[in-house]
Amino acid sequence: ILQKPNVHGSIFRFDGQATTFIPGDNRPCYRCLFPEPPPPELAPSCQEAGVLGVLPGIIGMIQAVEAIKVLLGKGEPLVGRLLLYDALEQRFREVNYVRDPHCPACGDPPMKELLPEYTEASCAVAPHRATA
Repeated sequence: ILQKPNVHGSIFRFDGQATTFIPGDNRPCYRCLFPEPPPPELAPSCQEAGVLGVLPGIIGMIQAVEAIKVLLGKGEPLVGRLLLYDALEQRFREVNYVRDPHCPACGDPPMKELLPEYTEASCAVAPHRATA
């Protein structure tokens, strides 16, 4: 929507994932990979589900490297590739994904009025509300 790169990372219990979204050139966007937010019952807070303490650091390090690659124009960012990390098995794997031509955010043509609202709080963090 803002046409800016987005280095995405997420964690849950013993698993993490990272990818990079760079707008344009027929590249997939965030909504191509995640068209709808997960239902609340499948997305408990970090406090409820628990997270391996080092996992945010591991995924955060991957995000930092991705941001450096994007800023410097070096290497091959994780565009169209979701890097998955399983801390229990100590394994990385990659899943490829492509741009959805019917995506309301970046499809042909974009239909941003059809985008679902991500208004629910996630990970026990309430949405910010401006005060008067």
